[in-house]
Amino acid sequence: MFHRATPSDQVIRCLGSVRLSLEGDHTTSPERQHDTLQRITGRDDRALIDVAEDLNVSGTTHPMEREGLGPWFRDLTPACKTSTCDHTPDAPCMGQWDAIVAWKMDRITRRAIHFHIVMDWMKTYGKAIITDDGIDTTTKSGQVMAEMMAMVASWEWQAIQERNMDATRKHRTLGYWKGGPVAYGWAAVRDPNRNGKYFLFFEEATIRWVELMVNLSWDGHSDGQIARLLEEKGAVAPAEWKERKRLIKAGLLTEEEAARRAPGQWHAGAVHAILTNRVLTGESWHDGRPVRNDEGEVVMRAQQLITKQRFEALQKKRASRSKLAGNAAASKGSMFLRDVAFCLSCNRPGYGVVGHRGADGHVDYKYLRCASANGTRKCHPEVKTVHMDEVKKLIQDYFLARVGDEPAMRREYHPGNDVGERLEEVNLLILDIRAEKDAGLYRYQGGQEDYLGRLKKLTDRKVSLEAQEAIKPHYEWVDTGKTYRESWEELSWVSRGDLLRECGVTAQFWPTGQTGNPVRMVLDFPDDMIDRLREYTSAAAAA
Repeated sequence: MFHRATPSDQVIRCLGSVRLSLEGDHTTSPERQHDTLQRITGRDDRALIDVAEDLNVSGTTHPMEREGLGPWFRDLTPACKTSTCDHTPDAPCMGQWDAIVAWKMDRITRRAIHFHIVMDWMKTYGKAIITDDGIDTTTKSGQVMAEMMAMVASWEWQAIQERNMDATRKHRTLGYWKGGPVAYGWAAVRDPNRNGKYFLFFEEATIRWVELMVNLSWDGHSDGQIARLLEEKGAVAPAEWKERKRLIKAGLLTEEEAARRAPGQWHAGAVHAILTNRVLTGESWHDGRPVRNDEGEVVMRAQQLITKQRFEALQKKRASRSKLAGNAAASKGSMFLRDVAFCLSCNRPGYGVVGHRGADGHVDYKYLRCASANGTRKCHPEVKTVHMDEVKKLIQDYFLARVGDEPAMRREYHPGNDVGERLEEVNLLILDIRAEKDAGLYRYQGGQEDYLGRLKKLTDRKVSLEAQEAIKPHYEWVDTGKTYRESWEELSWVSRGDLLRECGVTAQFWPTGQTGNPVRMVLDFPDDMIDRLREYTSAAAAA
């Protein structure tokens, strides 16, 4: 209900609203609208405090989002809501006016939805609308007219919402992409097989990185390790990928210019988000459940990268691992030989010692020494550091002498045909619709035909599946055309440390190294090192 700023106020403070879609339209020119505003506010009980102009602005633009009128709806301080602020038109706010005046209602808005929202706002804060075509909510008759218009607008809004929800549900069951952020590795493309609607297809430039992430995670790598490997290989990070898309869409960058930008930084969190997204399976999910079509099949809204079974197995593997804390430490330069280098005298871990800190803050760990060196009880009376470069060279030489010429293999995943799971789903769906029949859900005209039709489709599908040979998902080893020596050369020492740990390699060094004397070291390679190496490097080699 309309009320003035204070009970003693006799003058209605009016804010004029001038809007024009095209500046060349002389029938509704700003000058004509200004003249009308002067006439409307020419009474003794009205005062025109300012005019909000929006030229070249469509009538479908929300009034609160317009450059001229929009700021007048805001509250700069709590006092604005009670019209007790002391702001001036230089700082537009809701506390400076009691009513919006306009030539016609369409100068404020042409959309019923926006009218409904604005009227609700006006009612909440006791504001009014006055137009030259008969609307005046400062009077009882004007309020009744506005209430009727708002009611009609509300009905239209509800109808639009229902239509939108129906369309969304329909699009969801048909597997159409309805909009929103697209998952890393995919692109929304119009599909002629889906009536030209959008579907998520693989994006060639990024899907290979998603596939690499899946394979690395399956093989036991942590999200942090995967993030580091992606950075080493120059993969475009998700945040940078989205920013490039935005700039290209806005016309601020070309595809070629975007490709020259830095690839961005990867984080374990980004890897986790990608690997737990059900878009990997291509299935459409809503409210925590798979979306099914009329035949009971799970709807696909994206090109499938891995099967549902492998996705679920991957999540179980990831949930069972708790290696993030240890691997976070391994990512630091001094710890790349964590759980690899040990003291030959006392078997305590070796750790890196800072040899140089550059002007840019970069730390170079040049020495290795026994953990007992910092304590009062040293394992040897002459504990000293040994040169890190010599340690790394010895480890590398002996390791590559054992495995360097072996062919690097990768595991190639074959998803099978998923017959067993699909058959199980069909059997469950048959039980479901029979339960629906027993519950009386088909007791309507044509219900029996609907029931029999659905049952026949499911039964036919069951017979078809039972006739197929079930091929379980499996892996096959494939030669990458590289040797492990070549794969080793592509890795940083942080990643090499991860590899050595996974392979079970240990290097025991004598802690009394002397300048000019060679490092004394004993390396131990487990019997199954080749198998471990193959498991660890298979996904990286595939990339």
